[in-house]
Amino acid sequence: ANPTTVRMRVWLASQPEPSSWQFSATDSEAQLQTAGSPGVRAQLPSTADNAPVVFSFDDLVVQ
Repeated sequence: ANPTTVRMRVWLASQPEPSSWQFSATDSEAQLQTAGSPGVRAQLPSTADNAPVVFSFDDLVVQ
């Protein structure tokens, strides 16, 4: 679809899921309007001193 919209909600596992989107971005750049492979990435900076950190993704929907 044009434009492409990305939305997300993030919360601690011990907390209830937020009812509204916490982040939303829309972009009509041509490269985003063609077929491809969606992905999700989490990254911990090299300066972090609280490793290991666990990132979990659930209910990912790509439409």
